[in-house]
Amino acid sequence: MIILRLFVAFFVVGLVSFGGGYATIPVIQREIVSLHHWLSAREFVEVVAVSQMTPGPVAVNMATFTGYRVAGVWGGVVATLGVVLPSVLVSGAVFLLVRRFQRHRFLQSFFSGVRPVVLVLLLAAAFYTARGAELDLRGWLLAGAALLLSWRFRLDPVLVLLGAAALGLWLY
Repeated sequence: MIILRLFVAFFVVGLVSFGGGYATIPVIQREIVSLHHWLSAREFVEVVAVSQMTPGPVAVNMATFTGYRVAGVWGGVVATLGVVLPSVLVSGAVFLLVRRFQRHRFLQSFFSGVRPVVLVLLLAAAFYTARGAELDLRGWLLAGAALLLSWRFRLDPVLVLLGAAALGLWLY
């Protein structure tokens, strides 16, 4: 049954996606494009783009949009519950443990080990999204300008997205 498979797939995403947000993109891609073939690579990039522009966490938005595309309203609801439930359970447990053992050497070592992996997952998400975006020269120039404005000038991401959308309408 597709509804159960959606729930399990996004529960796995929620369970193994340390770092949240953009770090979950490669995990979601593996589940919905590579393993289950629910979306093509091009459709996946579209879901990533819409999820970034929509208010809320990227992984939750991606689960909702993917679930809806695959199985309608109930697919969206079930995929969203699947991706959120592990976070709720793990966050509650982590809160209790961190509160009790925050100064313990083991916990500090754990976070020291997780930080670099989260960075790599973010970079993997960026590379995967870039590979599937099928950009022409203008698109790459626009991406470079957005990176410069976001990183160097710390411009608000919403303004960068709105500016890029306006430029896209004008250039294309």
